[in-house]
Order: sequence, then C-alpha cells, then structure tokens
Amino acid sequence: MTIKLVLLKSGEDIIADVNEIYTENEKLISYLFKNPCSVKLISFSPEVDGKNGYQIGLNSWIPLTKDKEVLVPLDWVITMTNPIDKLLDMYKTEVVDKENK
Repeated sequence: MTIKLVLLKSGEDIIADVNEIYTENEKLISYLFKNPCSVKLISFSPEVDGKNGYQIGLNSWIPLTKDKEVLVPLDWVITMTNPIDKLLDMYKTEVVDKENK
C-alpha cells in the first residue's frame, strides 16, 4: 500500500492508495487510485469562528460511483507527495480500516 497525497490539474487534493499502471514495455501510462478521497482544509479565524487553526475533512472523491478504484491519466497529476501524519492517520482510520472490516 502506497498512500499518497496527489494534487490534480483541477486543483483538487486527493488522498488514495496509488499504484502505477505500465504497458508491457514498462512505460508508465496511468495511475490507479484505490479508495480516493478529496481533502479539504477548513481554516478558522478568531474573529469569525472564535478559534484559530484548521480542520481536515475527507469526502469520497466521486461519491456517486460504486467503483473503489479509479484510473487517472498521467497528464492530470501535477505532483504526488507524502501526506502529513494527521491526514494519513485519518485516512487509514476512516477509509482503509472500514474497507477491511
């Protein structure tokens, strides 16, 4: 399992178990996102919310599909990084662990 935080060309932040898809010639052709979720960062301000900081929210990336895996073309991925520990733990608890039950 390789859980990555991915920035897409659309500006969306997606967290998923990411696998690479290759041709027979070992040419990378796309990515396979398993259990993809969009990541939202909600900022708080003391003037409006009475508190300071942020909250992380996860939502199903494509909520109206039955599919657990989605192929994503190479040209839609801007960059792929390792998520911060808080986000990784949240994803494992709320998505991966529930899938394995």
